[in-house]
Amino acid sequence: MGLGMVKGVREEYAKRGQFIDVGIAEENMVAMSSGVAKKKSHQLVITIEDGEVTSGYGQNIASFYGNSNMKVLDYGISKAFHTDFNPDELLKENGISVENISNVIEKFIKN
Repeated sequence: MGLGMVKGVREEYAKRGQFIDVGIAEENMVAMSSGVAKKKSHQLVITIEDGEVTSGYGQNIASFYGNSNMKVLDYGISKAFHTDFNPDELLKENGISVENISNVIEKFIKN
């Protein structure tokens, strides 16, 4: 749903971050999490769900890093039955936009 947004953020921060498309396989979560965990330079993980945040992949990542110093931010749409909506507006209402994610990253970098 937010693939265009992810591509926009990736283009802006490609030199300063790592972007991983984990797909839908559960094995990928373990592989990705282990890989990022080994990167001592990582301080922030942002997950963008392809649907609801509740019980999504990002919550698994947050749980994986729960007892570490890693900050995890998880974005997705609210848990509701959305009808008659503009996809871009729905994403923006839930914080999923190039502008918002870029602002979050910039704020994190400055602190």
